Amino acid sequence: MGRVVGIDLGTTSSAIAVVRGGEVIVITTSEGKRLPSVVGFGRNGERLTGRAAIEQGATNPENTVYGVKRLLGRPAGDAEAGGTSTSFSSLRSGPRGDARVYIPVAGKLFSPPEIAAHILSRLRDEAEAYLGEAVREVVISVPAYFGEPQRQALKNAATIAGLTVRQIINEPTAVALSYGSGQSHTSTVMVVDLGGGSYDVSILDIREGQITVRATSGDTHLGGTEWDSLIAGWIAATFLRRYGIDLRRQPTAWQRVYEAAEDAKIALSTDEETVIDLPFLAASADGPRHLHLTLTRRQFEQMAASLLERLAAPVESVLADAGLAPSALDAVLLVGGATRMPMVRRQIEMLTGQTAEIPPQPDQAVVAGAALQAGALAGEVEEVRLRDVTPLTLGLETVGGMMSPLIPRNTPVPVSRSQVFSTAEDGATAVEICVLQGERPMAADNETLGILRLEGIPAAPRGIPQIEVTFTIDENGLLRVAARELLSGAGQTVFLAATTSLTAQEVRQMVQEAERCAAQDLVQRNLVEARTAARQVLYLVERNLQRANGEIPPPLAERVMRQVRALQQALAGPDATRIRHLTAEVQQASSAISSLILLEHTRPSEREQ
Repeated sequence: MGRVVGIDLGTTSSAIAVVRGGEVIVITTSEGKRLPSVVGFGRNGERLTGRAAIEQGATNPENTVYGVKRLLGRPAGDAEAGGTSTSFSSLRSGPRGDARVYIPVAGKLFSPPEIAAHILSRLRDEAEAYLGEAVREVVISVPAYFGEPQRQALKNAATIAGLTVRQIINEPTAVALSYGSGQSHTSTVMVVDLGGGSYDVSILDIREGQITVRATSGDTHLGGTEWDSLIAGWIAATFLRRYGIDLRRQPTAWQRVYEAAEDAKIALSTDEETVIDLPFLAASADGPRHLHLTLTRRQFEQMAASLLERLAAPVESVLADAGLAPSALDAVLLVGGATRMPMVRRQIEMLTGQTAEIPPQPDQAVVAGAALQAGALAGEVEEVRLRDVTPLTLGLETVGGMMSPLIPRNTPVPVSRSQVFSTAEDGATAVEICVLQGERPMAADNETLGILRLEGIPAAPRGIPQIEVTFTIDENGLLRVAARELLSGAGQTVFLAATTSLTAQEVRQMVQEAERCAAQDLVQRNLVEARTAARQVLYLVERNLQRANGEIPPPLAERVMRQVRALQQALAGPDATRIRHLTAEVQQASSAISSLILLEHTRPSEREQ
């Protein structure tokens, strides 16, 4: 069996991991253990991911996509899509009312799976470079509260990236796998996962060789980005009061504000106050306008009171659904970057009455669990039996516009449930079965996953035909719907795709497009990475020359300046190999200058000796 890897596709950053020799290895990409989940379209048509996309986004925000995970499987009018505040690009409606991203430089709409595929492809490339072999199969994690459309959209993204999804695993379950690996005792654990874009709470029983999810709940529009938005809004409001300039209407300035807000949030997780310094943020008739603010942790927590309140409902819901008092929990685990905020930890401890644990390397807990499951599927580690649950109720629309549930939320999966219905009109020879997902009693208030049309029903008075509808959910949380008329045997079975999903033809076209662009994208990425490294070396050599204060031998100084000029000229060209070669030369020269500076600083002490 081939290599299977685990992927954590996050709202703000992503990771990939593999099991080798029985141990989980989180692969260090060229940008570290976590790759920013950002995709940029350069003005020359190149497609960039990660840090390179962020850097070009400073001057090209309208062609830069952030937080695409929140758009997966969402209709264009969905508040969750419209509220994706980290995306500076334009959101529009696709052919079936699905949310899509308009990229001006390309002059076209891109589906969220198409954008997400760039991130998955980059992770795959990094893994292949590390492993020295092809990677084609993955276990990929999703928020437990992801519904059917979001799971299918993620599967489409993997297909476009040239990957086969062996299993979709819920993020809290992945955390439990990582946490419970090697444990021999039984424990009941609450996993609280507050990441960049979603909030999940699950209660799991961990026994040797088996993990059973008892209940799950969450909020797919509550994450660290909401806290970022609070600070960004405060900065913008302050600037508007001072100078009468609305930064939200200036994409480049707003991106700087948003990045500063995230930095401030992170700083306040350890410090009592932080300084937000944004020079030359905007311009007015009176000249450039700068911003210098101090934000205290106390102010930040007061701003976030309403967000903290939203943490409560999912915690209370899973305890009620699992039939447990907080005292019955053996541990409360906090994972996801946003749980590092003291206010979040304090709130969860207040809700559960227990001390919350942050496992080692909490940002890697999800991808480590996905990798362990991948290793189990590949036969590299001992298999752990997973018993997950469906996060939302599934049902269908019946007479009067009501929703008739077939599979209630928190039902263990895989599962299959059937129910018999009949026609609502005399002589009907066909019926449309509207499949729904949600918790509301009226069909219109829930999400329509799709419509299955059953034809060939013998004409008869209403109420006579017996139509058996069966919902089957597989281990990935994907839904299959079957309908048959019991007297005639007429029937139809489909893996139901959401009304906002890509068609099979669209997926095939996107796979072909990704294959055509793969070589070009790799060339562009290498060029961007070479330029980034070169600029860093130029900065270091310039700093060393300043520290030397003219006290280096003229031949060395002349050689360094020649090499610097050559590298600066090469930066304007497309030759990544030449840029890397010249960067290495300048790096050597910079090291020589550093050695001279160090020698100069140590000579007085040597003479004293």
